[in-house]
Amino acid sequence: MKLKSHILLTILVGFAVFALAFTTTAAFAGSGEPPAAPKRVQLAYERFSAWEYTSFREDKDVTLEIRLNDTSVAGLEAFRSANQLMASDLVKQLKMLRVNLILNQPLSVEALTTLVNNYQLQVKSFQIRVIDGHHDRVTLFIQPDGGKLYSDALVQPMLNWVKEQSGEAQFLGVTTIEAELNPSDYDRLNADPSVFLVDVTPSFAEQHLKQNHASLLHADDLFTTAAFPIYWYLEDSRQSNP
Repeated sequence: MKLKSHILLTILVGFAVFALAFTTTAAFAGSGEPPAAPKRVQLAYERFSAWEYTSFREDKDVTLEIRLNDTSVAGLEAFRSANQLMASDLVKQLKMLRVNLILNQPLSVEALTTLVNNYQLQVKSFQIRVIDGHHDRVTLFIQPDGGKLYSDALVQPMLNWVKEQSGEAQFLGVTTIEAELNPSDYDRLNADPSVFLVDVTPSFAEQHLKQNHASLLHADDLFTTAAFPIYWYLEDSRQSNP
């Protein structure tokens, strides 16, 4: 089945942001106006052979936005090769790796749990692929709830919302995992047949920013990563090269 573009992705993300904004506003109800959001300022931009990153500051939060230079099959392979080169150095330098684990195929909740346990991943978030009633791809962004990796109470309302909007919500499985990984487990995880890529650009970009733009940073900065949807590009490449 050919899938159309991600029409509902922006709507779903917008829904999630709206829900967050509503909760935040409610938290300040009865105590005056909520404080103004911190100003977002660009810190640095760096481009490499297969990918690039842009860093932004909002108060103490530093976000690293990572993009592929080329989303074709050749671009994905170049990105994978670049990751392996970066990882060969990072596993020797860091006590923990911040990674985005791109899976070959959507995993069931049971398979997700097994993978996480086998490699002792410290999961920060993961993405779920859903197909809606218009055959559009939808991505759900999930964070573990109260120490529990997967929660029906969190995911089901999102699936219900997609179904209400389109008439159907087909759960395919987990496609991407944001996690921390012990460097000693990198080679074994990278060779796992369920894994397309252990993306180490979050770790590399943070180290690169600290080493090359230290004057822009503070000792108590908190780093997060916003990576563009690599699994989406992987799906696209397989549709164009079945």
